[in-house]
Amino acid sequence: MKFALRTSKYWYNNKDKKRLEKLGFIFEKETKYLDIRKEWYKDDYNVDPPLIEVNTLKELIDFQKEWGDIIIQKGEKNGEIIYIEIYDGYRE
Repeated sequence: MKFALRTSKYWYNNKDKKRLEKLGFIFEKETKYLDIRKEWYKDDYNVDPPLIEVNTLKELIDFQKEWGDIIIQKGEKNGEIIYIEIYDGYRE
């Protein structure tokens, strides 16, 4: 089954940026709210989300072990897409 990926946070330092790029996330250099510790923001609006294939519960658990806590939810468009959110920061 295919899942779209997202993260809870939007701003990242260089180390976290490089790690998340392995999953297909796209980042832009932060220029407006420059914070030396978090110099990259994740572009969720101009690009499609990265997709992964998960076929078994074991694969899902392995993903969670590697990337940390996750949230699984239906997408905004009539639930057409199911998201796996990497819970790496505060969210409401």
